[in-house]
Amino acid sequence: MPIGSLTALIIVLVTTYASHYFTGHEFLIAECMILFVGNGAQMLLARVPSLGLTFIPGMFFGFASYFATFFGGFGPTPHNPFAAFVAVVLMNAFGPVYAYLTAKLSAPH
Repeated sequence: MPIGSLTALIIVLVTTYASHYFTGHEFLIAECMILFVGNGAQMLLARVPSLGLTFIPGMFFGFASYFATFFGGFGPTPHNPFAAFVAVVLMNAFGPVYAYLTAKLSAPH
């Protein structure tokens, strides 16, 4: 999941940088190219077995979680790309722990 969140962070930073140089249709085309290259690179890395990054659904979940947190204005500092990254990585790390504790502590003994 952190790999997907990192990819989304890079896409947001590059898109923000591109917004200073392009407007209108040119910016839309730049956004599409940035997303295409970023997602393509992420999936390409996932296809290399020696890297150990073969869990594409986890990457997608991290990617989607980052975009939801950043564009939704959640996290410690709304619309801050780095604060959103830290918040998403922590949320995705603690989510399985909380799920385990919920199942363990709420089950009848």
